[in-house]
Amino acid sequence: MATGLELKAISKKRLKTVGYLLSAKDWEAAVYLMGMTLEIALKSAACKALHLDNYPESQHIDDGYFKTHSFDRLLRISGCSDIFSLKGSQDAFDNWSLFTEAFIFGGSSGKWMAMRYDPKMLATLTEVKAKDLYSQLYEDENSILKLMTERRRW
Repeated sequence: MATGLELKAISKKRLKTVGYLLSAKDWEAAVYLMGMTLEIALKSAACKALHLDNYPESQHIDDGYFKTHSFDRLLRISGCSDIFSLKGSQDAFDNWSLFTEAFIFGGSSGKWMAMRYDPKMLATLTEVKAKDLYSQLYEDENSILKLMTERRRW
């Protein structure tokens, strides 16, 4: 798996691609890629917080906890829970909650990638929804990625 710095660079590239997709009015692909962007950013933060050379995703039993797509689990692993908890900023908490809630699929945020196969869920991804999610992830003053960057968590 990639190093923490490589994951950060990948996440930034995916965010740039999200901007292109929003400009092209491809709301579904933009939202899906936003989920991927957050997942990769949290894995980068986990490397930094845990002083790992690479993000563990091997088949080794000790690495099983890391092999996840769950935003909530990745938040705990990343060491960023304090930023997005109720003890922190209400705006940061709201951005995290609203963003990740949009990716709950099949009763679990860990299965968010399956959204790409669900026409009903994809149909809910309107321009307004996509732009709101982009704001919560990146544009808002208390957005997820801006706060992770400001607090040097990744």
